[in-house]
Amino acid sequence: MLYLPEEEKLLGIDGTEEIRKGRPVTLDELYGIIATPNSRSEITKLKYGKTIFKTVTTIDQHGLRISTASHRPGKSKHLLLIDSSMVFGEGLNDDQTLSHIINLKSNKYEAYPIAFYGYGPQQAWVRFKQEKLSSQVLENKGQAIFFTSEWDIWRFFGSLNTLYHTGEFPFIDEVSKGNFVHRGNFKNSGLWWQKLLINYCIPFLFCANFTSKIERRYLDDNQYSIIGRFFEDVERLYRKEFNVESFKIIFTGNSDEAQRLAQHTNIDVIPYLVTNEDSYVDGHLKPEPVIKLADFLFNTKLID
Repeated sequence: MLYLPEEEKLLGIDGTEEIRKGRPVTLDELYGIIATPNSRSEITKLKYGKTIFKTVTTIDQHGLRISTASHRPGKSKHLLLIDSSMVFGEGLNDDQTLSHIINLKSNKYEAYPIAFYGYGPQQAWVRFKQEKLSSQVLENKGQAIFFTSEWDIWRFFGSLNTLYHTGEFPFIDEVSKGNFVHRGNFKNSGLWWQKLLINYCIPFLFCANFTSKIERRYLDDNQYSIIGRFFEDVERLYRKEFNVESFKIIFTGNSDEAQRLAQHTNIDVIPYLVTNEDSYVDGHLKPEPVIKLADFLFNTKLID
């Protein structure tokens, strides 16, 4: 593994800047990036020089984010929360994350955030494919909720408007209907135009801004068919490793897109709209909407 510097500044598109202290991210050949195990980091994000948020993140020995409510005694079941930065809690301190709130409110379920910055569904598939979670999750019986949106699905396919940060992410190929294999990453094993763009489109920020503007902003039925089967394969791998009560998808994007996904999978797809008012200017959830999301999970009896 390669480690990033102790402190670094990252420039993003649309005027964002991120200052990382404490080595929060580790480059990884399989996942692209992972949370650095046994780390505590401070992250400040700015837009045009104005601070959006300043947070502290704590990561355990397995690379999972934890808080003061993690692993309280008496929990009998697990709840896997699968997503990218929303579930990980970008823009939130440890004690503001979705998993923290659930762990405070539930006397039964221990919530595990199976998530990290910018992940697509492919990282979850790779994690279950490795069959290592059963040695990290203390409770064998439980359930999983897969949070997703149009952006997450675009990351899976390596769309133009996501390639600027997903070049090292896993490239998963459907070799026959419902049969998925890991080919490498988009940079070395993706489609020809993906490899061309990632390896030769420079300067980086120009390409990121350019590609984010030119690509179509919709998913076609064929893509929904593939991703529907892919989610079902993730569920299959999950059930192979654990004693599973249920596996559900919560779609946090456009409700029409949630309905389209539901037409292509046997998994329950539950729409939950995240609005611009719920989010910081960089699109990540503020603390109060995270509490609302947790309340939704309890009020609808998805968890108790």
